[in-house]
Amino acid sequence: MIANRFCILALSVLASPASFRAEGAPAGASERARSITPAQAAKIKYSTQRFEYLDVGETFVFRLKDGAERRIRLISVSEEKDSVIGLVRRAEVKVEIDGETIALTCAPYVMPTETRGLRIQADTTSAWLDIPKRVQFSLWDATDPIVDAKLFGFPLAGYRLFSHGMQAYNEPVHLGHRDGDPAGQRFYHNYGIDLAGYEGRQKVLSAIDGVVAGANPEQGDLTIKDDRGVIVHFGHLDSILSGIREGAQVKRGQWVGMLGRRGGSGNFSHLHVGIFLSDTDLSADRAARNLNLYPWVVAAYRSENDAGPFAVARPHKAVLTGEKVLFEGASSMAPGSSIESFRWESHDGTRAEGARAEKVYEKPGCYIASLWVKDARGRVDVDFCRVRVYSRSKPEDVVPTLFVTFEPSAGVLADRPVHFRIWPQGRDVSDIRVDFGDGATVQGYEPYSAITHSFRDAGIHIVTVTGTAGDSPVTEKVVVHVETASVSLDRLPILPGLHAVGQFSSHNKKGLNGDSRWRLYDDEHGDAVIFDVEGPGCVRSLWGTDIREGATFRFHFDGEDAPRYTIPLLEFYQGKHPLFPPPLASYERRGRWIGDISWMPSRIRIGPRASRKRPRHGRRPHRRSIPGRLSRSWMSSGPAASAGSSSRGNPPTPSFRM
Repeated sequence: MIANRFCILALSVLASPASFRAEGAPAGASERARSITPAQAAKIKYSTQRFEYLDVGETFVFRLKDGAERRIRLISVSEEKDSVIGLVRRAEVKVEIDGETIALTCAPYVMPTETRGLRIQADTTSAWLDIPKRVQFSLWDATDPIVDAKLFGFPLAGYRLFSHGMQAYNEPVHLGHRDGDPAGQRFYHNYGIDLAGYEGRQKVLSAIDGVVAGANPEQGDLTIKDDRGVIVHFGHLDSILSGIREGAQVKRGQWVGMLGRRGGSGNFSHLHVGIFLSDTDLSADRAARNLNLYPWVVAAYRSENDAGPFAVARPHKAVLTGEKVLFEGASSMAPGSSIESFRWESHDGTRAEGARAEKVYEKPGCYIASLWVKDARGRVDVDFCRVRVYSRSKPEDVVPTLFVTFEPSAGVLADRPVHFRIWPQGRDVSDIRVDFGDGATVQGYEPYSAITHSFRDAGIHIVTVTGTAGDSPVTEKVVVHVETASVSLDRLPILPGLHAVGQFSSHNKKGLNGDSRWRLYDDEHGDAVIFDVEGPGCVRSLWGTDIREGATFRFHFDGEDAPRYTIPLLEFYQGKHPLFPPPLASYERRGRWIGDISWMPSRIRIGPRASRKRPRHGRRPHRRSIPGRLSRSWMSSGPAASAGSSSRGNPPTPSFRM
């Protein structure tokens, strides 16, 4: 049997004041937002974007890096509000660029438009924020990136973009308790971005290099300040790693805590990322509401992940019965390709081809419209638009929703467990049923309970959760992309610099081997423990002789009593287990059984190592603490990658025992 313990590095971040919760702010123009001045923009080293403000009829000139100039004139602005709570949902902004008229969509989940060497986005209008003029624009030279991904990284490890609910720039809030209901919270999410995820299981990474400015574990707030005084806020964390304290240095991509729903989270587990442009702004709880982080987050994710296409059916809708709903899928993306087809599917089985579709709902409730896209390379994706329908004659105070989280959301392998957690928002939902889309269902699901499911086949699996609230249906869907186990070298560990190498082996340089009886110690179950480590690092290889029928490896992580994986040795070494496919695992016979598995087929430099004696489970010859670190890619891909966490307080020291 094998038991291993691996420690993953703690990261440092800063926490903003416990009072941070812009969710309580009033909506619309009453929420004052300062403009971003050229001096403030110059402090933001992550992007070269420039901010401009125009009234209708005004013109400004943008100079490209090659010296060419583009004249941009604002022609008109037209906003659309919903019929339920009266908030702005989108705007059409017409501009003229060097005499050519272009219509820009100003709405959540919209990326910038590129034309004539210019990248331009209509960020917001005076209907959303109290800005100096009618429209705020962001502009870049098209040869520059939206955000420098070497300086600003995606803040979640092992996470698939659009796998969960989001709240993007200018979107009316909708994921929290009674958010977006006539009797609930009604305001815009224009102070950062929210990424939903599994509470206590989803790792949060620092998006930037910097210094911890503050950490408030009770409220789940972290803030990190860069060398120019710009501060990134991470909100609602379930736990913050013990090394994350004021004054600590933090690196981009460093693990800082676990996603949660502490503080003013609206009772939905998510990571909030926001920006403060100065210490003064942080002290005054004045987030940079003029900065649209959605393009940054998408660009950072795409730079780190070779994935796509991405169907984008969002944002959500709030409508009255009998009202025509317009669905728009033009924000979908296909990195390195193009979207070739769109297909919308409704709850009643009706379908519509094309990026746009219309639908009328006659009964109140919470419905889901599905958008399927296919790119020129034949790749397929699906996303969902949540539609809350209220009675036209007398709109309900609340139309409840179902909040669904799962983990992992990226790198999901066939026959590997996926963890789900679900609960209603707004009001109680009864008769909850979970359909995993592969024939497996859960009837009478208990809200907030954790359930686990393994998908046998690779492919796209739609998980549908349904229930009822009175006479109204309530539905939510998520998509799980399941992969066939394969070897991807870019997901193997990379250990730069000087690292110690430790070995647990029956090999003895004096020739005093005892292969058949070698172990570190016997645990409380009588199993022979051959590997037990705490500290950052990775397993490079497992090699064995005399591998016999019936022998079994058991893998334990983070102090688990029950093994997370139980794998017969022959299956392990023959590459038959999805986590350890060939050529990483190899097996051959040379008179005796020989097996070898190598997870890092590369050279590393050898440094000092330390050992110490520490009794546990009876006798223990020794226990080693090996300095080093785990790469982000390894933390999200292999069995030694997952560090557990408590639902409250700091996560335990990650460990790996065999």
